[in-house]
Amino acid sequence: MFTTAYKMPTKDSSPSIPLSFHPRMQTPRSPFHIQELLHHCIGPLSGSKSDLKSCALVSRSWVNPAQTRLFMEVETGEGSMQHHQQMWSQLLEILRRSPHLILHIRRLRIRADALSDEMFSQICRFPFTHLERLVLPPFELSLSSALAIQQVLSLSTLRHVDMYCHFNDQATFFQMWHRCSPSVRSLALRFFQRFNDPFVPMPHSGATSINLEFFEMTSMHGIIQDWLPNDICPFNFAHLRVLSVGQYTELLLCDKFAAALRTIEAFSFELTSMRERPNLSLIPNLASLRMSITRATWSRALDTFSTIPTWNHLRDIQICGHFDEGSCSKLDLLLGELLRDSFATIELLPTVPSTNPVTYFPKMNAKRMIHTMAYHQDWFKNHIAML
Repeated sequence: MFTTAYKMPTKDSSPSIPLSFHPRMQTPRSPFHIQELLHHCIGPLSGSKSDLKSCALVSRSWVNPAQTRLFMEVETGEGSMQHHQQMWSQLLEILRRSPHLILHIRRLRIRADALSDEMFSQICRFPFTHLERLVLPPFELSLSSALAIQQVLSLSTLRHVDMYCHFNDQATFFQMWHRCSPSVRSLALRFFQRFNDPFVPMPHSGATSINLEFFEMTSMHGIIQDWLPNDICPFNFAHLRVLSVGQYTELLLCDKFAAALRTIEAFSFELTSMRERPNLSLIPNLASLRMSITRATWSRALDTFSTIPTWNHLRDIQICGHFDEGSCSKLDLLLGELLRDSFATIELLPTVPSTNPVTYFPKMNAKRMIHTMAYHQDWFKNHIAML
């Protein structure tokens, strides 16, 4: 008969730990339970809502990475007003019932033109505590929508705003920015003004200055060209890094942009025969340049390129428009003197996609510094992503 000896524990002895429970002998966690790895694996599925929903049902450890991708960017796509109303109504109800999902929302794209004033106001007043980017496709700006947009623009986490509005009253447009958060760093503003009244400065409360680093403006005409340099405009451009002005090249001459000339690294503009030709020597740290040229403005384009100093920092030049061999050969010689960096690139975006003007630049082509782009990219958004 076998007996098992049992030793009573003493004050100095500790109970033995079973081998299977020893901390050094525990079974290692499955890699599919590591959150960082899961985020990396689920990332490529961001474009498929159905796949992300399936991932959220795999196990408890998969829920957070899947929900992060599902709710990171919220938009309702295309469809009727009824469709947009229904989708937003359902989403807001889900967020009210499950408020932990709100922290995943980083980007909002709101079709204001496809929503009732009441629904649009509900969305803008909702507490999106982690929102970073707001996109508002073309819409008609009214007093009620301006007051609603005030709410979302005041969010302390907001950093990027992309807006395209039509408006009939300048006071409504100005009022929209009264509570804009100082955290905003990027603004793409497109608009259409439906009146010809002169600019009338409106009293303002002296709100905190908004230090923009990225600024894009199109359709520059009417009151906006008077509003931007005025003190009632809440934006400070002294720390600007990327600037796209469309045809409004006179913006560089405004006192409010004097400090920005020393900080701008990327500059885009459309060259016309009616506007001021920019002097690129005023931008000493320019590294990326985009110029749109028409058939009638090639002479002004050559004059503009000649303002680039020989000690420049240019690494990337993008030229859009019509290309003729005579003008391009002159520019080829000029760029050969200006671009001393062997890693510099020149991108051509012809108006007629079937053409290949690279052969018009024999010097640059021999150095393999030039190529034609098959399609137009969003220059401004690309620079926000890179910098």
